[in-house]
Amino acid sequence: MVAGWLYAFLYEGLGAVADLETAVYFSTISYAGIGFDDRYIMPEWRLVAAIEEINGLLLVGWSTAFFDHCRAARAAIGACQHQPRRPPL
Repeated sequence: MVAGWLYAFLYEGLGAVADLETAVYFSTISYAGIGFDDRYIMPEWRLVAAIEEINGLLLVGWSTAFFDHCRAARAAIGACQHQPRRPPL
């Protein structure tokens, strides 16, 4: 969610929202793909909000795939270590 905070600081720094609390709220709902209400952001910054939502959806999907890959790799390593050894011939 670091990217969400960076977008929040960007919105506040540009004056696109009223304050940091609004910026964090707006950024969080945009980044998570929940959707947003246009009353929180200045009209000239709506395109940045749309880009944040697309970015958030891509990064949430990538993070899910990454953690699932790590889980599967860890399970595979654990399965290899727990296999009984065959006696020598």
